[in-house]
This record gives sequence, C-alpha cells and structure tokens, in this order.
Amino acid sequence: MVAQALRFKQFSWYSPKPNPNHSNATIFNAGGDIMFDRALAANTPTMAQFSAKVDGVARGFTGSIFASGTDLPFTLASPVTVGQRVEVSYAPTGAVKLQDAQGNLVAAFTTPVRNTTP
Repeated sequence: MVAQALRFKQFSWYSPKPNPNHSNATIFNAGGDIMFDRALAANTPTMAQFSAKVDGVARGFTGSIFASGTDLPFTLASPVTVGQRVEVSYAPTGAVKLQDAQGNLVAAFTTPVRNTTP
C-alpha cells in the first residue's frame, strides 16, 4: 500500500544553450560580416558597442549594425586595402544587446577579420 502511495513525477533535465559565439568574420573593401553559430534576434545594438582597428589604428563605422539571421553585417568608415589587418570588438553595454532568439546574450569579444580585399 505504501508503494502505491509513492509516485515519482517524471521530469526532464533542462540544459540551456550556451551563449551565441562568433564563428568567422570577413571584410571586402569597407563591407564586413561577422558570422555566428546560430541566428541572432533581429535587433539594432548601438554603434558605441563596437570598435574596429585596421593595422592597430581605430577606424569608425558608417550606418548601423543590424543582426540578420546568423550574420552581423557592418560597414567601416573607409575601405581597407589588400593585406591590412582588421579586428572588430563588441562590448555588451546599453539597453539593446546582441542575443539569440531565446535571449542568450553574446559575450564581449574581439575577433580578427579575414581581409578578402583584392
């Protein structure tokens, strides 16, 4: 009788997905793209959250940065030339942060950008 009174509720383990990670980045002239391992939420972080360096010197952006699927396209203020080293950084500050559709935030990062300018 006691065994019948004890019933175990079935449950499943919930394992949240880790934060989205950038997987690759490329630039051609002034237009660049940072790719992520999963789709990002369609939001517009502020330009102040991003910085770029070309051969170690700060370079600004033009327009806005808007997540589109797994891509985060950007445009530098001026084009790069063949052979220049480019890196882009992101700092999750402000009200609108990069995140995936489940709300997992993109952590701060600095990534080298593969320069495909001919």
